[in-house]
Amino acid sequence: MRALARRWLWLHEEIIAHDKERERIVTKRAPDLMASHGIATLTVAKMLI
Repeated sequence: MRALARRWLWLHEEIIAHDKERERIVTKRAPDLMASHGIATLTVAKMLI
C-alpha cells in the first residue's frame, strides 16, 4: 500500500507540472482566449490543436 501511495503522489505531482506547462504554453499562444471568461485552459488547448 505504501508503494501505491508513493506512486500516486508522484503521478499527482507530474500531472500538476504538466497542467502548469500546458497553461504557460496556451497563455503564450492565445492570451485573448485565456483572458475570456468561461473558457478553460484545456478547452483553449483543444481549440489550438
